[in-house]
Amino acid sequence: MNHAFLMMVHDEPELALRIVNRLIAPNHFIFMHIDRKISKEHFNFSLKGLTILPNDSRVRVSWGGFSQVEAEFQLMKSALTCGINMDYFHLISGHDYPIVSNNLLDDFF
Repeated sequence: MNHAFLMMVHDEPELALRIVNRLIAPNHFIFMHIDRKISKEHFNFSLKGLTILPNDSRVRVSWGGFSQVEAEFQLMKSALTCGINMDYFHLISGHDYPIVSNNLLDDFF
């Protein structure tokens, strides 16, 4: 089963990288939206299974605003058009650190 993790990030690139490294697996694919209000240069990660949305897909997100939904749509669009059939989609933030192992996550689904 393939899992798409749709990750919305607005700060703390080191934490975002820790989360990505924790989730990375052959059947886990991470799609990262970086808030347009911050520089993308600190998020220059290059990992297999990680897709960082390009600048033209980035949204200036306001907490609680419709811009959050727009960013989620961009993440979903990226995951649905990547050429890999995803079985599950998980929307997470750049502060949501997984508390279970990848094996337990896969077994649950």
